[in-house]
Amino acid sequence: MGKLLREEEGHLVAKIEELLNPVTRELEITLVQALPKGRKMSDIIEKATELGVARILPVTTERVVSKMSERSVRSRHERWCRIAVSAAKQCGTPWLPVINPVMPLEEAVALCSDVGLCLVGTLLNDTRRLRDVLQSVDRQKTMSIVLVIGPEGDLAPSEVELLKQNGAIAVSFGELVLRVETAAIFGLGVLAYEFGQPGSGKGP
Repeated sequence: MGKLLREEEGHLVAKIEELLNPVTRELEITLVQALPKGRKMSDIIEKATELGVARILPVTTERVVSKMSERSVRSRHERWCRIAVSAAKQCGTPWLPVINPVMPLEEAVALCSDVGLCLVGTLLNDTRRLRDVLQSVDRQKTMSIVLVIGPEGDLAPSEVELLKQNGAIAVSFGELVLRVETAAIFGLGVLAYEFGQPGSGKGP
């Protein structure tokens, strides 16, 4: 912790008063989120930050409606980063999620083969219940999780199959059809509850 002393020639001068012990992030959660319509992505980033995610990857998919110019992509990315900073300050987390630039889903699937657990929420029939999957996980060995959430209308079957081929498990969030932002927050909330708040250093 520090104290702001003065401004000199456009620079801020501060005095360090206390060194805090770093908080160990025992579990890293990455949210791979297909771009939703409107300002829903901003809401997702805000809540994902509060829930302690380590990384957010906005992706384009076959059914993504939002089409953005390069300038619009940069502008939104800057706004998303500001939203994450504000959310982190509000909830007191010592961590800021890394927010990647928008990329095609095909470029993000490699993440699923490099983590302890990769989950893709989908409305397709060939899924397992999220609860059943989490009950079978060795939590002592699961240090990183990727959660993939599709766009309005769900991921295309070919996209779910591609994710499964790279190690993802297709899961159902229940019988109700959730909105995109609700599905993301629900999935992250369940993971935070089951594994302990990411970054808190506390178990469940």
